[in-house]
Amino acid sequence: MRALGADAALALLLQFGGQTVNIPSRAGAKAPLIQAIGTDQVGRLRDVFGAGTLKVPMARSWCARRLDAEGVARAEIAKRLRVTRESVRLYLIDRKRRRAA
Repeated sequence: MRALGADAALALLLQFGGQTVNIPSRAGAKAPLIQAIGTDQVGRLRDVFGAGTLKVPMARSWCARRLDAEGVARAEIAKRLRVTRESVRLYLIDRKRRRAA
């Protein structure tokens, strides 16, 4: 997701994580992906992956860490990711343990 930047990647993952999306071959304002992340970002995805379908990963751990860094409350992170607060806690602890190792 380096092609998008963290903010657009987070928006993509939160809206389409776990789904297959269509990367349109040309800009069309009605395409769901364009409405979610914008024409420029879709163009960047198309440059990296080409037009067609893209399987968007869930990446819950990364999303949890990103939202936590933005100061989002853990209860809200759990709600957005559709997981328990315990799962969010584990995602964040797991990251800290890896840094310490």
